[in-house]
Amino acid sequence: MSKHEMLKDNLANIKESLGDFNRSQTGPAVGPRATPARLVGVTRSRDVSEIELDRIIADPDQPRKEFDPDALGRLADSLRRKGQLQPIQVRWDEGAQRYVLLLGERRWRAAHLAELTKLQCVVRETPLDDDERLAIQVVENCLREDLSPLEQAQAFRTLMDREGWNMERLAEELAVSRSQVVKALSLLKLPESVKRQVEQGGLASSSAYEIAKLADPVEQIRMASAAVEQGLTRDDLAQQVKAASPRGKQKAKPAKRRVQPVRVFRLAGYKIVLDRKAGVEPGSAVEALREAIRCLEAEQAEQVERDDVAA
Repeated sequence: MSKHEMLKDNLANIKESLGDFNRSQTGPAVGPRATPARLVGVTRSRDVSEIELDRIIADPDQPRKEFDPDALGRLADSLRRKGQLQPIQVRWDEGAQRYVLLLGERRWRAAHLAELTKLQCVVRETPLDDDERLAIQVVENCLREDLSPLEQAQAFRTLMDREGWNMERLAEELAVSRSQVVKALSLLKLPESVKRQVEQGGLASSSAYEIAKLADPVEQIRMASAAVEQGLTRDDLAQQVKAASPRGKQKAKPAKRRVQPVRVFRLAGYKIVLDRKAGVEPGSAVEALREAIRCLEAEQAEQVERDDVAA
């Protein structure tokens, strides 16, 4: 029997179990009635299985390493009161003889805290290589914002190294923005002490990204400490980083080139300085001297008049 025929038989069985046949007939059911509105557009899946909790193990290559105990406690309480609202995804590992988590490690950990014995699981039958598995986990964690900034950055770097992808290809494959990839990878270049501040929550990842623009690790550490101690915002750091970077510092204007050395003349108690700048014609010096002579003659005439008035 083909899959299509099996699907039709299953649908007919479902309808019959719901009483979906013509009851006006005294004999056997002649045919199905119209599909109830609540079943229109609905496809039932048999992919979900209940698996004992001790048959499921964590994936050692899961990019997420840290889990908030308080958040796990709240999720465990929700599982006790409301039950499991969404299945997790697992794959069978023949070597371990266990199901290995693909997606949903938080629910699996919370289920242990809630002392559940089983979890609803979607079993991934299609074989996955390490890179495909990592890509699925990174995308899931990014969308749910479950990875810490540095865990996300390291997962990005691992995928790039394994696949030989550049940042553009990684962004395309994971359906994230290129700027998100750039900012994440920049965190990996920071000194370990600054990374710890990000991991501990003292320094926001957006602020750390600004600090990563500095080339000097010593300066990065100094500015990160100042940011934590003074409560600097990302915008504050952006301004300080710009001012501290070579591009942000105002370059000293180069001295104008002189075409000849300064020349000094001393005549009859006067000091004449000739300082010709580039682009000035030599003949201009003669006119400048003439103007100086006219000014001196005018001053001399005014002095004579003052002397006459005083006499």
